[in-house]
Amino acid sequence: MLQIAICEDEKEQALWAEKLILSGVPELHPQVRSFPSAEDMLCAVREQYHPRVAVLDIELGGEDGISLARTLNTLLPDCSIIYLTAFLQYAPEVYSTRHTYYVMKQDAPERLGTAIRKAMEEQAQDDTLCFRTEGGLRFARCRDILYLERVLHKTIIRLQHEECATTASPAELLGRGNNRFLRCHQSFWVNLDYIRSMRSESFVLTDGTVLPISRTYRKSVREQLFSKLSSELKNT
Repeated sequence: MLQIAICEDEKEQALWAEKLILSGVPELHPQVRSFPSAEDMLCAVREQYHPRVAVLDIELGGEDGISLARTLNTLLPDCSIIYLTAFLQYAPEVYSTRHTYYVMKQDAPERLGTAIRKAMEEQAQDDTLCFRTEGGLRFARCRDILYLERVLHKTIIRLQHEECATTASPAELLGRGNNRFLRCHQSFWVNLDYIRSMRSESFVLTDGTVLPISRTYRKSVREQLFSKLSSELKNT
């Protein structure tokens, strides 16, 4: 049974989204729970309610669905966030959070079920890095890594609450098929899910870290970042 949370301040919209989910992914046996506010959802989470997917409106009366997602990223790092909104202008702002998809409400009857299935596929296929450190063999999920930094002959792997060092290069660690990371500098590879904002010469990450964007990579960085957002909108 798949636990799915909805945060929507309008009751009719919440019931509508719940019906779409129940009819859209019946094979996943969804158990849906709706919350009228961000605070109500967070209270439930703090009382050990752990949904696998959270479907969030962005405008929640006096509250903010993007801020809610940011908190859920910390409390429930394995929960996939799907934004369900009527407003396209928020699309750039959602990069302050780790999220899976951005679905427009007018497209929800055709797209929401697909988004949930893809979120489950993404969770099932989440990449894990295996690397050697001075303390022995380590494993780290890619979704938990903020960025990689190459320093002399070592790669620093910066996780949410710690960092590790290995002699393996970022290319060896990430391989050719990993598109979660973006090279923005000779020494830095950033996880796209942790980018809060982009400045002309730097990224600001969700934890406040500032990473440089070198002139060499500036054009490709912009192209890849906006390509990811366009792909999200298209695929959902």
